[in-house]
Amino acid sequence: MAGIALFLQSQRNDYQQLLREDCRAAAARHGMSLRAFSADHDPKRQAAQIHEVLAEKKPSRPDVLLVSPVREADLPDLAAEAGHRRVGWVLLNRWSESLPELRRRYPMLPIFSVTADQYEIGHVQGRQFRSLLPRGGEVVYVRGRPGTSSAERRHEGVRRELDGSGIRLRAIDGDWSSEGGERAMAGWLKRKSPSRLARVVVGAQNDSMAAGARQALTATARELRRQVGPVGFTGCDGASSFGQRLVASGILTATVLVPPVAGRAVDEWVAMRARGVTPPPEIVLDVLSYPDLTRVTGEGRSPGGRLTDELLWNEAQLLAGLVAGDHLAQTVVFRQYREAVQRVLTRILRDPQDVADALQDTFIKVFRSASHVKDPRALRVWVLRVAESVGLDEFRRRRRSRERGMVDVERLVLPAPGAPPEVRGALQDTYRVLACLPDHERVIFSMRFLEGRELAKIADACELSLATVKRRLGRAESRFRSLARRHPGLSEWVAPSPARRLAR
Repeated sequence: MAGIALFLQSQRNDYQQLLREDCRAAAARHGMSLRAFSADHDPKRQAAQIHEVLAEKKPSRPDVLLVSPVREADLPDLAAEAGHRRVGWVLLNRWSESLPELRRRYPMLPIFSVTADQYEIGHVQGRQFRSLLPRGGEVVYVRGRPGTSSAERRHEGVRRELDGSGIRLRAIDGDWSSEGGERAMAGWLKRKSPSRLARVVVGAQNDSMAAGARQALTATARELRRQVGPVGFTGCDGASSFGQRLVASGILTATVLVPPVAGRAVDEWVAMRARGVTPPPEIVLDVLSYPDLTRVTGEGRSPGGRLTDELLWNEAQLLAGLVAGDHLAQTVVFRQYREAVQRVLTRILRDPQDVADALQDTFIKVFRSASHVKDPRALRVWVLRVAESVGLDEFRRRRRSRERGMVDVERLVLPAPGAPPEVRGALQDTYRVLACLPDHERVIFSMRFLEGRELAKIADACELSLATVKRRLGRAESRFRSLARRHPGLSEWVAPSPARRLAR
């Protein structure tokens, strides 16, 4: 079976998730296997992932790599290595000047790019800015990672479209993530008073950065307690699960619909295999404004995405967003109430690791149970009550753990009849090491590695979230391994995974 490896910038980005699903559907349609990798916006990690896959032996090594680059400058050598190993190389939404030479050297391999029309994306955004600022003004333009071809082409398209319009373009650099957009906007706001934002539009090269930039302006306005003039926000990508939803909810004024390109890349490769027709070096797909440009206006017909002091997140908006499962509303709630929740939990639990676990559990419960709140004005009080309840439950669980922990261990690690002396010695050392673990870690460690229970069942038994069980188990295993090295009787049992050896 032909194999595909897909390398994404990050699976936390909605458009990157769309690429993955598009590729998965195409691979299934053609009966091909697919492996997907996420770099979490780390160019070094992405390069290492690609290198490891190329180093695999046949038949494990894939036939073609589809790459959505974090940073293009890191990839030409890897593209050459792929060609040397007779593996196809396809860039998604990017272009590299090294592709023509690679195609010349390896004419029988699929080496090409599939991209949305990056220049046209910039032109569409420029026309949106013209509609939002018919009498001129300023656009704060949050770009993607510097040096990437898509960021440069989109920026060039915007510049061309705004030439002679009376609109000033101020470009600031992000990194395609919501956090990057928030940081870039926060840095710009340090040099600009939020009270002087009349006739300003914030445009970003993707929806994640647009949402992050909006969050930065909201936070600054709240902190300074100043009125903010009307500000429009626009993005790009337009995934139905994110960008289009942000427009529908009024968080963004507009976005640009960018088609997923991974499925087209797979289709082109399959056609090349079947008919021997080499795709062109760069396949360019059309883009569209969302909503239609006739509905993007600064004259009051499309108020979505405009930020004023009245539209800063209030309790009613936050509660409605939580009930609807809105990711941005969840982010705002977490940031607004985190410190207060942390103070409540610290008074009850004190241990920083316990507080960190309970903090996450509190907000998971808040997000899942927001529909129980009937009066938006009671939102803050309710969140703090949830925190107190989670903290007290955790305190009671820790007390029960102290009562259960040693009983479970003594019952579970009895040596088998006729066990050799070294096994008995190892078990005695195990008792000593387990006695050194915190109660709540010892219980989870014992249930997982001595009883062999599944993580989900441990979570149910301990009344904890699965994420908390995983974190505690990781800490317990690391602590066990460190302590076990001090006991000669356990030395051969702790490499590479002490718990699994002891559980045998």
